[in-house]
Amino acid sequence: EKPVPLQLLLSRMQGREEELQQQVQEKTTVLQNLKENREELMADTEEISGCDTEIKSLDLAVETLSRLSGTMKIRIGHKLQKRMEDILSDMTEGKYNHISMDENMKVTLYERNRPVALYQVSRGTVEQVYFALRMAVSEILCEECMPVLLDDVFAMYDEERLRQTLRWLHQRGGQTVIFTCHKREMEILCQEGIPVHVIEM
Repeated sequence: EKPVPLQLLLSRMQGREEELQQQVQEKTTVLQNLKENREELMADTEEISGCDTEIKSLDLAVETLSRLSGTMKIRIGHKLQKRMEDILSDMTEGKYNHISMDENMKVTLYERNRPVALYQVSRGTVEQVYFALRMAVSEILCEECMPVLLDDVFAMYDEERLRQTLRWLHQRGGQTVIFTCHKREMEILCQEGIPVHVIEM
């Protein structure tokens, strides 16, 4: 499973930020129009005074909206990284208990405080990292615990990694629907005593 589709999901997180940026653009346009009008009204002191007041108000609004947009981006980024870190730590039983993530979503793992790039770990661990990212994004986007649909996403997991992840999903609560052509998931769920409803197609 490739991480590329994550961009579609992450774009939803930026919805509010984009709304703020749109407001900044609209206010900037109005501000520019007022400045042009002021030039045309230089002879009318009273109207100029009114324009100056509105221009100052709009300048302040643009500055405030820009600041809010930047603050929201930072706050969401920190929240996403912390939740992803918690999920990955739970799934790996503390092996990777810290991560860092830059603005381009490049992830670095930390194993016993030692930084480890994703290209240095197994494909299964990489899959776990992106699984944790998807779960963290869905939790931040949705106020309620939504059902999770997984379409054969555990193909690269070894048995222990799969067991850890299924445990985490159970502890998370809510409904999880797993589509798979393998029996490993069902066998592990039964071994763990986790209720499972099987539908064969």
